[in-house]
Amino acid sequence: MATLARLERIRIGERTKAGLQRARRAGKILGRPRVDVDIVKLCKLRDSGLSFRQLAATTGYSLSTIVRSFA
Repeated sequence: MATLARLERIRIGERTKAGLQRARRAGKILGRPRVDVDIVKLCKLRDSGLSFRQLAATTGYSLSTIVRSFA
């Protein structure tokens, strides 16, 4: 039974990968939507002395989006 379960897990992975490749070939955009960040505005606010958390609260972007844009 363990061997059959292992083989089934392998087949599930193969089907998943094949489905993702098919979607990419069809032009489907996969993953989370990108957020357009105005980096110039963020830099000006950051230069005025705001922390990343304060930038997030001021602009409405998430903290991780702010940090990622400065990286």
